[in-house]
Amino acid sequence: MSHLCMLWTLLAATCILVAAGQDIAEIPVEKDKPYVHQPSGFVFPATVAGFDRVSVRRYEDDGKNISVGYNQRPSLIVMTVFVYHSRADLCSGSHNTTCPRLAPCS
Repeated sequence: MSHLCMLWTLLAATCILVAAGQDIAEIPVEKDKPYVHQPSGFVFPATVAGFDRVSVRRYEDDGKNISVGYNQRPSLIVMTVFVYHSRADLCSGSHNTTCPRLAPCS
């Protein structure tokens, strides 16, 4: 996927979230220290394989839904990791075989 295509994809995803009326807020983090997302326990280091963490954002007041942005310079590659809390109704049904293995739904 070209860099331009990835940029357009990221822009489209951001526009969709904004259009959905999400309350997006920047989470302050210490630049050189890992960020721990308390609801999931995921740890986001300041750097990963040449990517520098550039942002941590929450999408709801409870802080369960977040994104962590990383940039790789000078290649201008952008990576964004999203963490969304699963709901029980997303995990129900015979079509879903992955969600129950990843985390219990409650």
